[in-house]
Amino acid sequence: MTKCATIEFKESDICIGDLKRPIQIISHTITPPMLENPEYTIDQEDIIKRWAAVKTFPNVAVFDTANTEQTVSHDFYVRYSSLITSEHWILFKGLRFNIVLTENLQERDEYLRLRCNIRGNNT
Repeated sequence: MTKCATIEFKESDICIGDLKRPIQIISHTITPPMLENPEYTIDQEDIIKRWAAVKTFPNVAVFDTANTEQTVSHDFYVRYSSLITSEHWILFKGLRFNIVLTENLQERDEYLRLRCNIRGNNT
């Protein structure tokens, strides 16, 4: 008879006291150019304000837009909300972050890990 491997689950390393950084979760819509205005327009709407823990990663250098990989530059940990999806952006310290992946930590509906890449100033 084969022996089964034991899988150990560790409790979340995130505590409510770790969420010290204010962020905004925003939805956005991109309007294609019109005849009178040849520019794309982006409309933003602030949907949720949250306190977050932030973890940074070294970023891959991109030269002359040759790297098309979506590298993760930041993880944001926030209280769980079913409203937050990868279709949203994060505003933090005047910078905009694209949410690449949302993860409901251990499927417990307590905390989300938002894997993001930095997109630049929110202008």
